[in-house]
Amino acid sequence: MDLEKIFFLQTQLDKAILENHNLDHKNLFPKKIISLIVELSELANATRCFKYWSLKPPSSKEIILEEFVDSLHFVISLGIEINFIDFKKIQYKNNESPLYEQLLSLYIDINDFLACRNEENFISIFNDLMGMGLAMGFLEEEIFNAYLKKNEINLLRQADGY
Repeated sequence: MDLEKIFFLQTQLDKAILENHNLDHKNLFPKKIISLIVELSELANATRCFKYWSLKPPSSKEIILEEFVDSLHFVISLGIEINFIDFKKIQYKNNESPLYEQLLSLYIDINDFLACRNEENFISIFNDLMGMGLAMGFLEEEIFNAYLKKNEINLLRQADGY
């Protein structure tokens, strides 16, 4: 996956959001953390991985991928917040733990990052998210293409006064 391209595109989207909403010089870090938690929760809801009481199947693969990519947007945005650029340190692999456990791990990673905004904690979030994506059966190319598509939608939304 072309991480440099994703970070560049996210930087452009973040700049558009800052300009459109007059957010220059605002500390958006805590709001981005909450946004990530909400998006991960929407992903959990789409997968239904925690709904032990229900027989209803998960959402379609396309919906789950979109929720995953929404989470990825905020993870990348958080990486930009700490000026992360050492893409060689990113090393994710398929995670074989149950999906609900992977989500709990991500929530812990996010809490750690909130407490200490450093590269190591960011890399943990990124690697765990991508490992979860692979575990859900998404290929890197699918994730990359879905990111590009959603990023374009998000830019159009900003241009339309979203």
